[in-house]
Amino acid sequence: MTGKNCPTNKWGIKDYPLASLYAPVQCFKNLYEPEMALKNGTLFEELNLPFMGDSVYKGGCCRG
Repeated sequence: MTGKNCPTNKWGIKDYPLASLYAPVQCFKNLYEPEMALKNGTLFEELNLPFMGDSVYKGGCCRG
């Protein structure tokens, strides 16, 4: 888009990385049994973070 009200400087994301990754090393401790791991969606007990839904979090804030 060009026009007399458009800024002359160009800004974009071409020089920025697409993404960054942070992946801590996972220790094999507090493991679920296979049946419980399938039920919870994770083998690691410490990663079992159940979805709380709208009933607990409204607009990003806990109103518990």
